[in-house]
Amino acid sequence: MTIATALDTRSAVAGASISMNGIATGKVASTTSRNTASAASRKLLPGQWSGVFRNCLKAVGWPGDRPLSSHEFQARRAFGEVLDGLGRLDGLLGPLGFAEAVRRLAQLCRQRLFQPETRGNPAIQVLGVLESAGLSFDALWVMGMNDDLWPPPPRPNPLLPAEVLRAADLELDVLRRRVSRAGRRIDLTAKEFALLELFLRRQGEVLARSFIASQVWDMNFDSDTNVVEVAIRRLRAKVDDDFSPKLIHTLRGMGYVMEIR
Repeated sequence: MTIATALDTRSAVAGASISMNGIATGKVASTTSRNTASAASRKLLPGQWSGVFRNCLKAVGWPGDRPLSSHEFQARRAFGEVLDGLGRLDGLLGPLGFAEAVRRLAQLCRQRLFQPETRGNPAIQVLGVLESAGLSFDALWVMGMNDDLWPPPPRPNPLLPAEVLRAADLELDVLRRRVSRAGRRIDLTAKEFALLELFLRRQGEVLARSFIASQVWDMNFDSDTNVVEVAIRRLRAKVDDDFSPKLIHTLRGMGYVMEIR
């Protein structure tokens, strides 16, 4: 979760802008309204805008008089830290107009990861990848995870040469995760891509089923499992069946090998 979802920055600043229109009551609110209206027409440093936003929120009574829940208190504290972060950008951003200052603040809120602290040991926790790093769980459910989405496609640096593995007219671009044969683009799942990459990196070597299973699926080999055979059959259908020469060969009782025959 980001601070932008825990605290609606735009709503908060919009609420503060009500005081700019003279609707807020009380001496402090009226004074803040005049000061904010004056500031909105000028360019200020991010640190000055941070103070303006704080005064606006204070003038409209945000976050209210009722006691805050634990999560609300933590969200408010985190939002204050974001305002402090905005104030440290004076030298980088220079003077900003009101709209730009609000946009920068909203951007910082979206970038700030926020996970409320929990008390005790809850039975179920919903965490992001970064928040869960280093923690231990009895069971783990990764939402939306499948072979087509994980591992995620890399974002290669265009200034660095891409590594391309080849066998005959078959090409595999490791960084861009693209496969083609005879100039024809071939779409593979993540596991099929990993399997083909293993074959290309070990051309001419006989790969046992147990070795393939450990490298591609990170699993101990089970003689009752035909996952390797099924995956290789599907891979052959995509990269071998419609082409010549054939590249992936079966050595009965031994395993598989990629070589040009």
